[in-house]
Amino acid sequence: MSLIGRFEHLPKRPRSEEARPLLEKIASQVKPIMSKRGWKVGTLAEFLPANPALLGNNMNAGQRINLRLRPPGAESTFYDYEQLVLVMLHELTHIEHGPHDAKFYKLLAELEEEFYELKRRGYSGEGFHGTGHHLQGIKVNEYEGKVRGLAAAEKRLATARVIGKGGVLGGGNRDGRSMKEIIAEAAERRIRDDKACKTEDSGDVEAEVKKAQEESVGVDAVDLERQHEQDGRDDKSPGQPPSLPSKASSVSKADISASMANVKKREVIDLTDDELGPTRPISSSIIQRSNERVKKSAFQTSRTETTKQWNDIPPTLLDAAHDDSSTLVLPDGEWSCSTCTLINRPSASSCEACNTTRSRPVTTNRLSGTKTDQWWCEFLAPAAAAAAPSAKAGAFDVATLFVADKAARDEAALALATAVKKNGVEFLGQIAFNDAVVKALTDKKSAAAREGAGSVISTLCENGAGALLEPYVVASAANTPFPNLLEAFGDKEKAVKESSLAAVKAIVQTMNPWATFVILPALLNQVRTAGKWQVKAGCLDVLQQLITSASRQMGQAMPDLIPVLAEAVWDTKADVKKAAKVTLEKACALVENKDIEKFIPALIKSLLNPIEEVPKTITLLSATTFVSEVTAPTISLIAPLLIRGLDERPTATKRKVCVIADNMSKLVDSEYTVRPFLPRLLPGLIKTSETIADPEARAVANRAIATLRRIGKVPAESDGSDLPPLPIAEGPALATNLVALVKKHGGVSVEQANPGLAYAGVLAASLVNAHTFDQNTWEAALPTYLKLALPSYDPLPAVRELLQKKADEAETDDVKFADEEEGEDLCNIEQFNLAYGAKILLHHANMRLKRGHRYGLCGRNGSGKSTLMNAIINNQVDGFPPPTEVRTFYVQHDIDGSEAEISIIDWVLGDKRLQATPEEIKQTLESVGFDEAKQKHSIGSLSGGWKMKLALARAILFKADILLLDEPTNHLDVLNVTWLIDYLTSLTRCTSIIVSHDSDFLNRTVTDVLHLNNFKLKRYPGNLEDFVKHVPEAKSYYQLDVAEDYQFKLPAPPLLDGVKTKEKSLLKMRNVSFQYPGSPIQQLYDISLQVSLSSRVAILGPNGSGKSTLVKLLTGETEPNLGGQVWKHPNLVIGYVAQHAFHHIDNHLDSTPLEYMLWRYQTGEDLEEMHKANRVMTEEELQKMKEGATVIKEGVKRIIDEIVARKKLKQSYEYEVSFKGMSSAENMWISRDELVTRGFEKKVIELDTREAQRLGLMRPLVRREIEKHFEDFGLESEFVSHNSMRGLSGGQKVKVVLGAATWRRPHIICLDEPTNYLDRESLAALIAALKNFEGGVLIITHNREFSESICTEVWAMRDGHLEASGHNWVEGQGSGERIDKKAGDEEEVEYDALGNPIAKAKKVKQLSAADKRKAKKDRMARRKRGEEVFTDEEL
Repeated sequence: MSLIGRFEHLPKRPRSEEARPLLEKIASQVKPIMSKRGWKVGTLAEFLPANPALLGNNMNAGQRINLRLRPPGAESTFYDYEQLVLVMLHELTHIEHGPHDAKFYKLLAELEEEFYELKRRGYSGEGFHGTGHHLQGIKVNEYEGKVRGLAAAEKRLATARVIGKGGVLGGGNRDGRSMKEIIAEAAERRIRDDKACKTEDSGDVEAEVKKAQEESVGVDAVDLERQHEQDGRDDKSPGQPPSLPSKASSVSKADISASMANVKKREVIDLTDDELGPTRPISSSIIQRSNERVKKSAFQTSRTETTKQWNDIPPTLLDAAHDDSSTLVLPDGEWSCSTCTLINRPSASSCEACNTTRSRPVTTNRLSGTKTDQWWCEFLAPAAAAAAPSAKAGAFDVATLFVADKAARDEAALALATAVKKNGVEFLGQIAFNDAVVKALTDKKSAAAREGAGSVISTLCENGAGALLEPYVVASAANTPFPNLLEAFGDKEKAVKESSLAAVKAIVQTMNPWATFVILPALLNQVRTAGKWQVKAGCLDVLQQLITSASRQMGQAMPDLIPVLAEAVWDTKADVKKAAKVTLEKACALVENKDIEKFIPALIKSLLNPIEEVPKTITLLSATTFVSEVTAPTISLIAPLLIRGLDERPTATKRKVCVIADNMSKLVDSEYTVRPFLPRLLPGLIKTSETIADPEARAVANRAIATLRRIGKVPAESDGSDLPPLPIAEGPALATNLVALVKKHGGVSVEQANPGLAYAGVLAASLVNAHTFDQNTWEAALPTYLKLALPSYDPLPAVRELLQKKADEAETDDVKFADEEEGEDLCNIEQFNLAYGAKILLHHANMRLKRGHRYGLCGRNGSGKSTLMNAIINNQVDGFPPPTEVRTFYVQHDIDGSEAEISIIDWVLGDKRLQATPEEIKQTLESVGFDEAKQKHSIGSLSGGWKMKLALARAILFKADILLLDEPTNHLDVLNVTWLIDYLTSLTRCTSIIVSHDSDFLNRTVTDVLHLNNFKLKRYPGNLEDFVKHVPEAKSYYQLDVAEDYQFKLPAPPLLDGVKTKEKSLLKMRNVSFQYPGSPIQQLYDISLQVSLSSRVAILGPNGSGKSTLVKLLTGETEPNLGGQVWKHPNLVIGYVAQHAFHHIDNHLDSTPLEYMLWRYQTGEDLEEMHKANRVMTEEELQKMKEGATVIKEGVKRIIDEIVARKKLKQSYEYEVSFKGMSSAENMWISRDELVTRGFEKKVIELDTREAQRLGLMRPLVRREIEKHFEDFGLESEFVSHNSMRGLSGGQKVKVVLGAATWRRPHIICLDEPTNYLDRESLAALIAALKNFEGGVLIITHNREFSESICTEVWAMRDGHLEASGHNWVEGQGSGERIDKKAGDEEEVEYDALGNPIAKAKKVKQLSAADKRKAKKDRMARRKRGEEVFTDEEL
């Protein structure tokens, strides 16, 4: 049977699922120790008392043991495991011994040694309910054993500093310590254990236990045994647990009864106070309720019997348990002093430590309860008299605290502690305690007074009066004790220094963690300005203690802490430098940002050695993707690096600093976080943007400046150095609020000047200024001090109302919409992050989706819409339901060329994800327009619109719970868009998330809008029009208005030889027919048309009517195969963006747009032209060219090798050709028509293209020029030069394709479905740019709004036939305005290597000889009139 009957933990706490396994592990660790002594525990439970010093308690000699698993104020973490085991051993010791006396510590030391012996032997717990095993078979080599032993010893020392190291007082070597030091150590441990094991009022503990029992959920050990047996743990155990020397091999009920008979009857063991007498027991009703919570099991019977035995313990034993006045005599004759708990030799007549006379040594028989003669130590009698109940506040002589006799000072301090606890928080104020302490600390003549000032504070903290002392000493004002204690660190007397340091550490250890912000200014001021190095070193030591005891608060204070420490590491004193470095390393460990954790050592090095390390660290950080929230600890560590980096000379380093600042600032949620760094960081960025030579780096700096201004709410006219201070909460104001709320909630009137209430106001101000509005934190911090002012008042209602009031004041003004709509939640994510590459898309966003709703996902291009959809379908969004719970289908353009030959029906049947029979598949395909004949067509023969319909049909067959639709109207004509709207609105059980830039489609479809903006995802109810009412600036999603700061610019086309007007035709098609190979029907029939510079053509028609095929013939993508001819001007350049625009860049997704451009135009011509059908030679064309390559001149047969140049010949050109095996001197000029006749047409076109490139481009293929070109399409240089195209959004990729297609300054731009993927703002900018374009425009689109805004001519395609209207086709030049270079045109601006414009000197017009003679005559005439006239040469 298990030695522990039940485990209980507190639910609804962070990581609550880990609490019970932790209890089981602790129980497993102490199992051999309990088994050896036959101990059993009824319930092992977690509790979380309000008193931060209370670590555990033991009820009824083991009936219930409660352990605090979580540190105060940090409920999401657990104490160190070994520390918890030691606390468990402490509570197990109380099964045998109640008071913290010598016998208690002797047994505790034995238990601790047994525990460490188990660890040395490799035992770390084996499941409390397991059968156990021996470790004899485990071999540990000598070296490993030594390493383990050393590690255990070091850890034991660290733990001992926290909860005491045990050992028998007086039973070992004193290591040369004086008796007074031994007294202090013994008393200190006893006091500390009393604090950690009890509260001052057993009623508080009773309430805490009651609360924990009511909240707890538990499980019986019997149930756990069954569970472990089912898990097969017993089968995996190799042996038995390690054995300890045991009194009995097994424990029976009789043994339990005997054990209980040897234990004094007591209720809450750890609440015993030796001075104040026996503690009030916990009521039997609580024990009864505790028993009722246990399930009926085999253990319940045993525990009931045990409880009965506890209740049957004779009253005499209970009396003996609380008789603290008698001298305790150990079985071997040694006796324990009741004052200092020291164990003395049997022959000693007085205490060896405190010299107390053993006047009448006696023994107490614990088993019979019979008492013999009693004696007690009277060492503390004077102190007790000073604190007698009859004493009045005014009767306490404060001067006794600072007398020369140390013993008298100690007695007076103890008396004061007793008096303070008795008379309340106002007592210290009544005796002018602060003034007396400050006076003593500044008394240069009396070292004893200075030492006594520190000692009395330590004594008050250690004797349970710390909370009553806090309101007086926790302050940074000059006339308060704390700053003066810090000054005393540099005192000449060693005793004074040690006393002051101990006092400050006692204050820090005792005080509420939220008081850290109150004392920190004094500590940092001393580190920065103190004249004595001992003061600096002592303050750094205290800061290290604060980092450990108040880590959360110190993390929030790091903006103030790090600059001081970074300065202190350069102190001239080695001791200060060393302490500052250690403190800095510990402070940096508070940074919990996952993005920079691995860079913390490098960041510390940059602070210690900035000259060498700053550039290296900046390089490391610049490659970091920031995803986690940037908090005060993170930014305080990085900001000094950035400020220093802006002073570096290299431009690349400054640019990296700007990138880091921009990316990091985007993840700052509050202006309070970034405001401390703005006065230095923002001016540095502004200076960089004004002085840096690289324009691209200037743009990066300007982006960082804009981000910092937005986050820090800095006005445009400010550089951040003159900002008004942010509003902060003040303690007195919060205290005033508390006074009113206490009165409101039924409390008696209380003065605001009451120290307890005033101090509660100070702590509340710290919480508000830290923007901490967690209810548990407030309820743990404030009530303790309010109870000092009003002991019988329940302060929780007042605290909660104050919390709500301050939280409401801190909330933003964002409009919130309740989700009261009826329906099922498919997804409810409270917080998630999303990033792509180095770009942050969403940070701490939330998303809630309801069944049957249709959500429109809106946001600018590049904001992350398509990335979010991909993350959802790839299970990369934390909290999104898995596919097993919610079926999610992504409708996208995923039909690639590799499947072109597969028939439609076979392609759909091959998708194993579809939950449909073949018959259902055929019926669904027919319902969306694929009749039986069309189902047999190949996928490659489908137009873009039919491919989208096929993707939608597949989504219908998937039977999804959530449909993700990315631009579903792309390539769909008007009829099919209407069909799609009707289909989506008919879905009542399926939820849709739609990304579309078709505003009419969204407005008619969606029920809600999800707005993706500023890294958040916010829901607005209603359609697009309703959304615009809530967010007026989002009109760009609904209207085609051109923004002043967001415009596209198309390059002006160069002049063409022979083209005088815009009406002259540049591209002609005559009687062209075409049919795709393998297609059963013909696509085009007898098409004739022409295009000029003035053309603005909209090519319209339903899906599959031949629009895209017509454009491919015009651009040379394909060639006529059923007759007809296509002609174009030899120098004509066409900029073409295909229907599936991304196919241009599909093979370059891992390159940046800059690298793609350098590849595409590396030879001076467009490499994509090389793959067009009019440039690729067929076998027939090669044969014809071979036959026509023979030229006979002067009887000599020559073979044409290459066409190397051309020149104008009347209305055409003639070309210079070279011959194989002959020098260039033998080259000939041959006319264009003759070369075409000989089969060299494509070679001629190749040279024409190269010449057109040379004549029309004339722009350097350098980074600056390429970035400027893409900026004309709204694509930032950061994306052009530093981001791969794989990470770009659909809209950004379209901009890349547009920019690449227009790089050569085309004369005609042909766009096939250009509205796909572009948002409304970009679409409006493109319309404006096309209107201002000087060349011709051909557009295929289903967007009437777009076509009507630009086009005056319509080519209507229907079943392969063309119906043209609105055209102005002419022969010859026409009668339009002539194309001449306008007079007065400014010269083109030239740039230097960095891209800066070169300022040219104004050219002076050269005068002709006649002008010079005339000017000379004019000068001579003026001289004759007496005027002084000089020429430039004369001057």
